[in-house]
Amino acid sequence: MLKALIVDDESAARSELRYLLENIAKVRVVGEATNAEEAYELLSSIDYDVVFLDVRMPGLSGTELARKISEIPNRPAIIFVSAYSEHAIEAFEVEAEDYLVKPVSEERLLKSIEKILRRKSHEEARSTGLERISDMIFVDLKEKKVPIKIEEIYYFEAVDDYSRLHTNDMHYLTNYTLRTLEEKLANKGFIRVHRKYLVNSKKIKEVVQITRNAYILRLNDQKQTEIPISRRKIPYFKRVFEL
Repeated sequence: MLKALIVDDESAARSELRYLLENIAKVRVVGEATNAEEAYELLSSIDYDVVFLDVRMPGLSGTELARKISEIPNRPAIIFVSAYSEHAIEAFEVEAEDYLVKPVSEERLLKSIEKILRRKSHEEARSTGLERISDMIFVDLKEKKVPIKIEEIYYFEAVDDYSRLHTNDMHYLTNYTLRTLEEKLANKGFIRVHRKYLVNSKKIKEVVQITRNAYILRLNDQKQTEIPISRRKIPYFKRVFEL
């Protein structure tokens, strides 16, 4: 069962979406908010699985709230629900699961929910496999499963619904999503610095400021790999490392 939060400043829009969701058996609406501030308070007290988020609201916009949500541990999936289609590109830049244009049909809404349920099922299966290991990850190599020690990993790179693991001089494809790895390896010193990169903080050689709002990480691997820090992750990164 997916726990859902509806965020929209219009009462009629919230009621309509709640009505549609109540007809979907695997979803339960457990919260409503009229603005981003209310929503963020609710998100800090309940672990929601999905947030249905309007784009244009008083105060913080839906995309600004989505950026804040991205820093929440075990963050929920985000589905934007808007009367304006022109914000779709911006929405997907903050890793939204889907973008629905009002008025939303029950069929279109169901497709979004099924997409989240499939991803959640895959992530839980992968997560279960990851929990069975403590200090290593198994990767596929020439029809064999080869263990790679966590301490030897420099960073992970997102590749569709999988990820590529990078060591000092080699790389391997894994079956895990970056989101799953981020949640399970946080206590091992891995941090998400970009939607495409999860980095082992123990392998950082230096932080380089390129421009006023642009930073990169330089790792201490053989190639001196440079990893960009996304603009929305800079405040979080500065806070964590007290920069």
